[in-house]
Amino acid sequence: MKYSFLGCFRGPERLNRRGFTLIELLIVVAIIALLIAILMPTLRNAKEAAKRVVCAAHLKNIGLAMHYYADDHRRHIPPSGNAGQYVAATTSWIQAAAGQMESYGVLHPYLNEPTLYGCPSAESAGYAPSYGTTFPARTPEALEKEWQGAGWKGTGRARAAYIYRETMQEASVILDENSRRGLFMDTDHLDTLEWSHWWEWVNILYGDGHVSGALNTPVLAERFTYNGGTAFEKLIWQHADEHFYSN
Repeated sequence: MKYSFLGCFRGPERLNRRGFTLIELLIVVAIIALLIAILMPTLRNAKEAAKRVVCAAHLKNIGLAMHYYADDHRRHIPPSGNAGQYVAATTSWIQAAAGQMESYGVLHPYLNEPTLYGCPSAESAGYAPSYGTTFPARTPEALEKEWQGAGWKGTGRARAAYIYRETMQEASVILDENSRRGLFMDTDHLDTLEWSHWWEWVNILYGDGHVSGALNTPVLAERFTYNGGTAFEKLIWQHADEHFYSN
């Protein structure tokens, strides 16, 4: 044993230092994995909640554009692709149930930002066997990218994240007569394998301009999920109208 000049005990020159054992390391890893498993759903839910807010804001902007359009067109709502009784289908911005946007759309003068027609929570499985083609996710980023090629006056199309109600689906061509009817909502489409908010939620824009969120389910036509058929489409819009009175 050695002592310093102050008389303090220094101990052995070499101390035996023991590191972590394998079992201790595995326990630490297991604890970290458990914490991640607990926190991930919470983080996912928080992120999705933020996307729902952005989605609702986009629909609110579409609603404002629709009201501005109505002010300039004798209170008429924009025409839809399959309801060209009073305006040619080729001038439609939101076309039919598929939600396609044309570059010469009638809402362009009122809302000319393509990202506002996208939902940040939009998803797509990619290839849709029923159509034999691939559908890109209808996110704001995807819409902006699609529009960069054709430009606002090009011939290309970008698919909006929101479906537009056909006037033949018990909606009036007069905006003021649709104040309690849903006119736009998120796309949850089984046939094209496209969805928003994990099939759990939809935002609905009503004719009076307000946006309301509703729970959804991937079960066909039980709530707001459809496959493009007229009967199913009619049913989900009926559900949207019923939701107005349930709030």
